[in-house]
Amino acid sequence: MGSGSARGNMAEVINKRRWITPLLIVTAVVAISVAIIVLYHKTTGALSVHAVSDGAGGAIVAWQNNDGIRTQRISASGQPLWREGGLLVQKIATEFNSRAFPGLTLFTLTADGAGGAIVTWQDRSTYPGPLDGPPIDVYSQRISASGDLLWGDGVKTGKVDPISQDVVWVVPNGTGGAIFGWDDYKTALHDDFLRLQKVNPDGRLLWGDNGVLVTASSPFRGLTEEEKARGMQGTASRSWPTYTGYQRVVSDGEQGAIVIWYEEDYPNRTYLVYARRVDAQGDFAWAKPIMLATTKDNPNFSGIYDGTGGSEGLVALAIPGAGGGGLTTFMCFDRDGKILWQKSMPAGMNYSTDMVSDGLGGIIVSRYEYSPPFHAPREQVISLYLQRLDSEGNAVWTERPVVTTQTGQSLATDMVADTTGGAMLVWRLGQTENDAYGKLFALGLNAEGNASWGEGGLPIFPDAKLKYQGTPKIVIADPSGAIVVAALGRSALRGDIVYAQKLDTDGNRLWGNGIRIDQQRAR
Repeated sequence: MGSGSARGNMAEVINKRRWITPLLIVTAVVAISVAIIVLYHKTTGALSVHAVSDGAGGAIVAWQNNDGIRTQRISASGQPLWREGGLLVQKIATEFNSRAFPGLTLFTLTADGAGGAIVTWQDRSTYPGPLDGPPIDVYSQRISASGDLLWGDGVKTGKVDPISQDVVWVVPNGTGGAIFGWDDYKTALHDDFLRLQKVNPDGRLLWGDNGVLVTASSPFRGLTEEEKARGMQGTASRSWPTYTGYQRVVSDGEQGAIVIWYEEDYPNRTYLVYARRVDAQGDFAWAKPIMLATTKDNPNFSGIYDGTGGSEGLVALAIPGAGGGGLTTFMCFDRDGKILWQKSMPAGMNYSTDMVSDGLGGIIVSRYEYSPPFHAPREQVISLYLQRLDSEGNAVWTERPVVTTQTGQSLATDMVADTTGGAMLVWRLGQTENDAYGKLFALGLNAEGNASWGEGGLPIFPDAKLKYQGTPKIVIADPSGAIVVAALGRSALRGDIVYAQKLDTDGNRLWGNGIRIDQQRAR
């Protein structure tokens, strides 16, 4: 589960075609704000850290420092396995980065299924500057289990528009290759083309130069005389509904992918949610897309592939606002496009939802509640509620608050399921007025949803000197526990340092105060 605070940004990106001027203003404000952070030597919250399991009890971690994107593999015992300071995957041209995203490179990390990982990033080295300019290329690099770069200088695996907060969707096939999904955005008419590309383990493109076209925005047509007489402006109009650039890509469990997207029917203020499966050869496994839902609200859905579904290839999907009545629709469908179950749960504008697989064919749903709603963050209390649904959509846990902040605190969480229907939850509490300060906590939940350890929160990195603690990421290392990584710091002026901690299923910290992995010198 990603940080709940990141989910709400995606709908704004989709509407960039219509609201480009306000977005230019917002982006400029963000750029100035981030520039101030960078001038302050990059506080802990400014550093992106990602982590995945290495499949052998350890983890692979990626972060960005001043010279680029670096990765490090740590063993099950906490020993760094790659070169000192981490492996430099991609050098970042910061002089170009600073034009729109100062000090920030958007990148992702995905396990390759063979003990290594795939790093995917936006290449802004040739970025011309205008926020509504040409698309930015996205590249990927595969790193072997021994720390070798396997795809030369990187393989082009998509592109994004200049103001996108995303990279591309990456679906590993478990053998070293992956499927990449992106919006092939064109600037001239603000057209969007949803494409997929499959890359084999040695970095070769398998689905042609342009990939597989899944759907595209609707074409423009000339205005009729009747429309002009009614006062319609311009010379052309777009047909509706139309794809506007929002999608999810998940595995189908058979080396292919299932793509989920929505199309906006702007005149009727309606959104139509579709899905379509592409098989391992790049052919459509379904004759046509299936419609999953219609909603009056932006369907910033979250979707997961449930690998425990075996041959069924189950996909669980959450569609906030479906039905227009403040309800979130949760559904599960198989690789044949058959909806197996669906149910609605109360939600509203003061909620956001996310979910992870429970490891047994069901899902664990998280819900953030902000109280009182529509108030400034410094006046709010945030509560995180959890509920577990089984493989038929029935509630296994009674929904309950697991974490509740004090007034004015921020909350960012991450969660993984264990193999028995329980979960490990990690979170960051920060102060809204000075969010650079933060503390990280962890909690174990059993199959019934009760705290199995750490009730109230176990401090993950207890060293009082590490008072700058960034958003945590947690990955299951092995049946005995999980690894948590985060950017930590003793002082904002000293910049960021990357730490890891291993927690066992009883809530014990196995690596003391944590180990620093961006260098190999002992603390």
